[in-house]
Amino acid sequence: MHAALERLRQLTTTLTETQGRTAPKTLWLRDKLASVLLATGSEQEAFDEMERLAADCAADFGPVHDETLRALNNLAMRMAEAGRPGALDIFRELLPLVTSRWGAEHRQTLLLRNNHGAVLGMMGHVEEAVSAFAALVADCERLGFDDERIRGNQRTWLDAQARVGVST
Repeated sequence: MHAALERLRQLTTTLTETQGRTAPKTLWLRDKLASVLLATGSEQEAFDEMERLAADCAADFGPVHDETLRALNNLAMRMAEAGRPGALDIFRELLPLVTSRWGAEHRQTLLLRNNHGAVLGMMGHVEEAVSAFAALVADCERLGFDDERIRGNQRTWLDAQARVGVST
């Protein structure tokens, strides 16, 4: 695995040098590199890469570009999955950016709210997660947007709430 990871690092460096740090193929490969680094236990290097990726996107494209928003969402989700602090802070900054980019009722905004609710739950804020999903599901029903991921996450946090005895 070490040789494959080193080859991936080399490919990422080469592509960054030849195509640019935010060229579409480079962005994809940098994200894959971060995923592989996480999977192989190189957590700090992975998060450093994800933070550089988000910063590069913001610098090259601006704070409300699709790639910047995607990079920040991915960083926050992976931070939450790893139990690292800061994920909620990123989402607090990200939600207004996404809303200004696409509007409150856009599919992307609703999906980001789904991720935010999941992060709330992962970071131990079960009651807030349940409330966030209740509001999100109500908005989705009002808009006619049905997404099983959202309903599945709502069920997950309602079940967690019942297990720990937290009331809304």
